[in-house]
Amino acid sequence: MEKWIYACLKSSTISVLINGSPTSEFSIKRGVRQGDPLSPFLFIIATEGLNLITKKATSESLFKGVSIGRNNVMVSNLQYPDDTIFLGDWCRQNVYNLVKLLTCFEKVSGLRINYHKSVIFGLGVPANEIELMANRVGCKSGEFPCTYLGIPIGRNMNCVENWNPVVDKFNAKLGNWKAKTVSVGGRAGRVGVTNLFRSNGWTLLPYGKGGLNIGSLRAKNHALLGKWIWRFKMEQNSLWVKIIKSVHGYNGLLSPLGLNKSKGKSGVWTNIVPAGFDIKSTGISFGNSFFKQIGNGADSSFWEDPWLGDQPLKVRFGRLFCLEVEQQAVVGERVSWENGRWHANWKWVRDPFGHASGELQNLISLLNSYEKRNLEKDAWQWRLASNGIFTTKKLSRIIDDHTIIDGRLRQETIRNPLVPLKVEIFM
Repeated sequence: MEKWIYACLKSSTISVLINGSPTSEFSIKRGVRQGDPLSPFLFIIATEGLNLITKKATSESLFKGVSIGRNNVMVSNLQYPDDTIFLGDWCRQNVYNLVKLLTCFEKVSGLRINYHKSVIFGLGVPANEIELMANRVGCKSGEFPCTYLGIPIGRNMNCVENWNPVVDKFNAKLGNWKAKTVSVGGRAGRVGVTNLFRSNGWTLLPYGKGGLNIGSLRAKNHALLGKWIWRFKMEQNSLWVKIIKSVHGYNGLLSPLGLNKSKGKSGVWTNIVPAGFDIKSTGISFGNSFFKQIGNGADSSFWEDPWLGDQPLKVRFGRLFCLEVEQQAVVGERVSWENGRWHANWKWVRDPFGHASGELQNLISLLNSYEKRNLEKDAWQWRLASNGIFTTKKLSRIIDDHTIIDGRLRQETIRNPLVPLKVEIFM
């Protein structure tokens, strides 16, 4: 691996197009400038090498990452466009092995690690121990709460005062803005961002209804929160989805029962989950708007995904779910589609009888009424869109259609004093 990484980083060549024809290639002698089109590709190559080295060290227990949740999802490093975070058990040998790992990367890639810009943190570790370790590594020591890439880390973001730095930044930008230098379109966009003011809700309406098609901030906020729920369903192989499932279960609290479990708990995801139920208060059944279209049945949980009706089968047929041998079985393991009918392959702890037998008959009837589409793979669908694909624009418009009456919001917004007077008069 070290040969191809070093070769890619040290032997890059470029060519210039003249009248549509490339000239002869020439080597880069002094590197590339920031913003050079070649830079992202070189960066990806370098960071992928670091990622592979870290995974190799973790698999051989040379570096111990952090195990998260009931599924023991292992996280050892997180990579960002201009930064990398390593997560691991706090012990001196683990830190020393990490330094050795980075030294190997330096020799492989020819890139040096700047320890003077690096910071080491510890959770539940005495401050003197962190300081000692930082001195031995040659980096800085840090403590929580802190700010990383402009985002507060380690603070309770449910507290209003912890948002003051963000609010201050917006205030500074709005205060320095001169309305007379902004175009009409710019004014409309700025007013949309600043939440409009009480008497002019008509500006939220679409063009066809005499408005400026800005839309309400409330609708856009709900739509962006709803997008996370869509992404959770679509990005099943993503690390963040695996972590949420490991901590909160297969459905990630996205059910009425899960919502009750999330109450009183702190965390980003437990704040996002109620979004779908808040949208329901506007008259939109958002929480039940997602369902699975079955293809080969390999990517859908038979009992926990809503593929046969609006609710998961474990909710509708609770007795049968308790009798299931493999409660995480996928659709393809329990039923198969042959000659226009479903054929079941049940695995029960014992044969269903009594009320459970009645549930089984109802389940079979429900299966027989389901018409399977000719799809190769399972796919999530969104009932509120004709093409079945979720978009924030669509959901935002649906919410506004339910909440704006005669050009006014049902729940009026409060005028923002930061909007310049000229813009208020213009509106």
